[in-house]
Amino acid sequence: MDRSLTNPFSLTAHAGKAAIWPGQVAEKLVGNVVQVMVSGTAQRAMGLFANFVGGTLSDIPAEEDAVGVWRGTGSVWEVLAPVFDDTGLSAAAGAEAGAAAGTDEVYLKAGATGRLILTAGPEDALSQARLLQRYSANAIEIELLV
Repeated sequence: MDRSLTNPFSLTAHAGKAAIWPGQVAEKLVGNVVQVMVSGTAQRAMGLFANFVGGTLSDIPAEEDAVGVWRGTGSVWEVLAPVFDDTGLSAAAGAEAGAAAGTDEVYLKAGATGRLILTAGPEDALSQARLLQRYSANAIEIELLV
């Protein structure tokens, strides 16, 4: 069984620490092959990577070729920096907190490096998560939509 894993992008601020970080968006390819999802791909998100892969932080022993993927529509996860882009989240989260219940929800999708980024909303077919809480620039709580 081929369980290949590819990530053509890295989180440059943490280069060498790991090729893939827990919380980056995973997409399923053919068979059991997964890779980091990037904006504009035709594939559908599978979930979020659950392991550090490669580099000095790797959770995967050299003899293993399998990774974990957090998934499940409605499941709730705390995601830590650097796997989300905080740009615009503070203002968006503040607007959500001041809005009436059920309006102005904040949605996230895979960006250019597989990091979660702010998106247009549920009408964006590529939305993979809904922001539940922005604790700080370093931590958010999300609900998966995949």
